[in-house]
Amino acid sequence: MNALSTTWAPGLKLRWIRENRLAVSPMPRLGEEEKIASMFNTVVSLSPPSEHVLSAGYDPRALPRLKPGIRIIWRPIGEYNAPTLVDIVKMLKKFKEPVLVHCFRGCGRSSVIAAAWLMFVEERSLPETLAEISTRTCCGLETAPQLSVLEAFDTARRASLLEGLFEEFDVDDPVPEYVLLLARNISSIAGSDPVGEARRAFSQRSGLWLVAEKLANSLDYKVSRITLRSEALVIQVWIPRRAHPSNARKSGERYDELSEELQSMLKKITGKEINVSIEPRDPEDVPWL
Repeated sequence: MNALSTTWAPGLKLRWIRENRLAVSPMPRLGEEEKIASMFNTVVSLSPPSEHVLSAGYDPRALPRLKPGIRIIWRPIGEYNAPTLVDIVKMLKKFKEPVLVHCFRGCGRSSVIAAAWLMFVEERSLPETLAEISTRTCCGLETAPQLSVLEAFDTARRASLLEGLFEEFDVDDPVPEYVLLLARNISSIAGSDPVGEARRAFSQRSGLWLVAEKLANSLDYKVSRITLRSEALVIQVWIPRRAHPSNARKSGERYDELSEELQSMLKKITGKEINVSIEPRDPEDVPWL
């Protein structure tokens, strides 16, 4: 967050997603630790240490002294960015209710975890979940990587792949997310079922899996969005997942050769000519929704 040294933590302002089960809040302040410990069994901070320290925010490490057994999940994520898909699954598995989730403003980053929890616990659809989260948090999602990881999560849930994500994959492996996003988009062109495409890719390591591996090997975890635009597959590239825009550098790379390789691979899978456009964005060019 810019100019944190002159920006005070907003303080504990609870927005219950489900009463006495899951709440979202902006950054609590120093002195609010006892209230937090008295109300919650799990606390998730998505803020880097700088957001805690420079804004006079609370110290999550103090909570176990006040409440032995409280679960602290500290996953630093840069402002406007998102957690990885596998990390979300692993976080949800550690929840012991009631749960408090916060970032600095209690908006985009926190809304991602709250939305994933709703889909996981109540098996809600993605559209209705996003609508409710926006209402309950008063802000909701903000950027492309936040929406993309939830699209992947939604497809994994419907394909019954969440348990496999938890057990088999590292939190920094982008391949599962890329497979799920490709399945959602390619199925529209191929006239197939995205859930079926995802299951085949995971079980058989089919063509979509190879495309996802190609993306991961070439771009690492920098894909912020995969969408269709006029029958073309558009791959948006931003900063690495979890990174803060101010800490990332411009790449200046061109991806013409990679686009051609991906087009060739997709033609073998679908039998159709699919134009692939890779659109890099500078770190300060935040991909807002």
